[in-house]
Amino acid sequence: MTRLSSSPAPPSPDARPGGIRKSSRCAGRFLVAVAAAALVACDDPYAPERSRVVGTWGGLVQIPDTMTVGVPSEIVFLTRGNCRSGGPTEVVITGRWALVIPYDYLDLDGADPAPCGILLYGRFEHRAEVVFNDPGTAEILIAYKGDGGYGYRDYIVEVVR
Repeated sequence: MTRLSSSPAPPSPDARPGGIRKSSRCAGRFLVAVAAAALVACDDPYAPERSRVVGTWGGLVQIPDTMTVGVPSEIVFLTRGNCRSGGPTEVVITGRWALVIPYDYLDLDGADPAPCGILLYGRFEHRAEVVFNDPGTAEILIAYKGDGGYGYRDYIVEVVR
């Protein structure tokens, strides 16, 4: 069909600035989180008897409502489950968006056949520092493993000068 008018087509009612729908952005962020978790959830070369896995959500989130540009802010939360110990917490920051991935260690020595999160064995505290360099509304996603697979918790903070 040939368009006779020289004016562009009107945007759809659910279109967002930049042409990206909110649902598409959320789905894209979720896929990035899951892909990042899948890519880095590999064995720790320094602990061959353990496997590093994305932590099961355990709650107790401490995230400031307001952050200052260029100043590190600490995020604290828990993972839980049948893992033997808490592991590192990785942070990926792009503009005003941060992905936080907590890891725990599962023993592979045969003594613990249940995967992390099946039983309430332990709670592990994770801490991460997040620094945003641009003012405005920022989004922090915390990746986790849940009963239905991988997911993330979404938190909004205001970044001020």
